[in-house]
Amino acid sequence: MIQFLNSIFIVVTIFFPFISSFENDYTSLKEFGFKDVVESVIKCISLIDNQACNELFVPPEANMAVQYKLSNQLSNICSELGFRGDLGYQVFLYCSEIEIRKVLSFLLEKI
Repeated sequence: MIQFLNSIFIVVTIFFPFISSFENDYTSLKEFGFKDVVESVIKCISLIDNQACNELFVPPEANMAVQYKLSNQLSNICSELGFRGDLGYQVFLYCSEIEIRKVLSFLLEKI
């Protein structure tokens, strides 16, 4: 299971270089910040359904209200795509490693 989850991280950072506008070299998803998580999820969603996230982007200096709104939108889109389980704004806002892995796994399977 850990090997599978690590492979997801490798796919996201190596095979999707267009996602990798990351400013740091990461070794684990737990090192991702809000901006990195959201950019990765938005890019994956755009590969599944380009219309779903046309107007979604991460402003360079997103305040808490913007982060909340964006997190809520992403959780709604993922649910509409068929994500099963509890998925709310807090998954993206607080960057839970386990939950982010579940979401990225789901999105990569959909791709």
